Amino acid sequence: METFRYFTRAYPWQSVTVLVCLLVAGLMEGLGLSAVVPLLGVVLHGEGAAKSAFEARVSDAFHAFGFAPTFEVLIAFVCIVFPLKAVLVLLSNRRVGYMVAQVATDLRLGLLRALLASRWSYYTRMPLGLAPNAMASEATRAAQAYYYLAQLLSGVFEVIFAAAVALAISWRVTL
Repeated sequence: METFRYFTRAYPWQSVTVLVCLLVAGLMEGLGLSAVVPLLGVVLHGEGAAKSAFEARVSDAFHAFGFAPTFEVLIAFVCIVFPLKAVLVLLSNRRVGYMVAQVATDLRLGLLRALLASRWSYYTRMPLGLAPNAMASEATRAAQAYYYLAQLLSGVFEVIFAAAVALAISWRVTL
């Protein structure tokens, strides 16, 4: 949690952009999954078959936007939503990649400035290789924390929306 606070304080707009993209991508995943269930119902039982409560709610949602939930409409919706989700994840991962590079650069510059501001007597007591190691690997590892945090949030959002769809379909089976 402390890592998340650090990154959102240090890079507020970039973090908000990444979070919004990941949240919308998770929402697209949930919408796509919710359209797959009626699509399977149409494929397996035909368009005139009895619908489950979840399929009726999805059908009502499509009717609210002026679409009849036929096979063609459902397949078009799925074919639009899943690639849109993939594009959003790609954009957020691209942004995260830039942020990882920025974080590593900022950490290295901060360490370099601190080293340049210190007295020479500090360097005589410092073990050989400590500063170069911190500049190379430690800054990279710290920057990778941002990447792993974004991956974690992406997975959490997908699980939340998939669980919401599963609960909407049948809470007994989901439990």
